[in-house]
Order: sequence, then structure tokens, then C-alpha cells
Amino acid sequence: MLHAIEVALPQLNARLTSAGGHSPLVVEYEGTTVRMRVIEAYTRSETKVQNSKYEWDYTKTYRYHLTGRLTFEIEEWFDGQKRWSDTARQSMEGKLGGFILSLVDAAKAIIQRKLEWAEQERLREEAARKRDEAARRLKEEQAFRQQLFDEAALWHRCEAVRQYLDHVRGRFATSKQPILQRDMDWLEHAELVLADMLPLERRLAQATAPSA
Repeated sequence: MLHAIEVALPQLNARLTSAGGHSPLVVEYEGTTVRMRVIEAYTRSETKVQNSKYEWDYTKTYRYHLTGRLTFEIEEWFDGQKRWSDTARQSMEGKLGGFILSLVDAAKAIIQRKLEWAEQERLREEAARKRDEAARRLKEEQAFRQQLFDEAALWHRCEAVRQYLDHVRGRFATSKQPILQRDMDWLEHAELVLADMLPLERRLAQATAPSA
């Protein structure tokens, strides 16, 4: 019957191979393999051999007898029928066509399952990519807002410093006492610090700076 299977499978674009030894038979279909095996039922008879010296002692021997009743089994997971056996109503020869079709159905089920797994993996990867992208955008947005808040806070400090320096210059201008050089140096230094502090000036300077 294996020869009949081997002859019939190419008509379904499949072929029967063997890994050799005690490995299962393998059917190849569109790059996918389906394992199958053939089991023959057997009976066992037992014979007791009496010890010639001790009547209570004996040994057992067993003989196994093949019955010719075959079972063809598909060793893969799929929803179709996996075992086909000789029965009193119909032998395996009459079921061989259904078994061969089941082999191909099993291969198609494996192919479909692999496609579904690949699609699920693609969806998982896509979902992970979207999560990573959303996390990156959230991080950038948080950084942008923090920088904005920091610049606004710095601007308020700069305005306070500007008002204070205006006040100092006004006091210097109306002072009846001569302004010492150290006070003028202090004012000049304070104005440089203010100019360096201004967040908008920093941003404009960064925007116009030549790239390396």
C-alpha cells in the first residue's frame, strides 16, 4: 500500500520520503512535511516451559504474530482524521484514497497555521513598534514642555534682574555721590550676565550658529 501512496501523491503535488531507520515516513507538500507511520496489529502467545528439576519453576516464552491488520496514522496536529485502520467492514485498501487526501489536508493545515503564526508575529511586532513610537513621542513631548516651562521660569527671573538693573542705573543717575569704578564694573558684569541668561536670545543664537 505504501507503493500506492507513493504513486498517488505526485498527482496532488506531493511526494513520499523516508528519513530512514525507525524514523516516521514523511510526505512533502509545497515545502511542508507531514509525518506518518504504518502500524500492523499483532497478537502474542505465551508458552510455559517447566523446569525439569523443580516442578514449581518454569520460564515463559512469547511469540508474536502479525495479523495483517494495518493502521495508517498521521503524526501531526490538525482538525482532520488522523488514524485509518482495517476494519471488519472495510479494509485499508478501500480507505487509502481518503488517507492520502488527509495527508494533503494536514500539510495545508500546517501551511495555514504557519501563515497565521507569521501574521500574529507581524501584528505583535507592529504593535510593539507603535508602542515604542508612542513612548518616544511622549518622551519628546515631555522634554519639550519641560524646556518650555524652564525657559518661561528663566524669563521671569530675567525680567526681575532687568527691572533691578534699571533701578540700579536710575539710582546711579540720580545719585549725588560720585559712582565708583567698582560699581560701574559690577553693573557691566550684571548686564552681561542678564544678556547670557535671556532664553530667547539663547534660542536665536543656537538657530543662527553654523553647523559643525
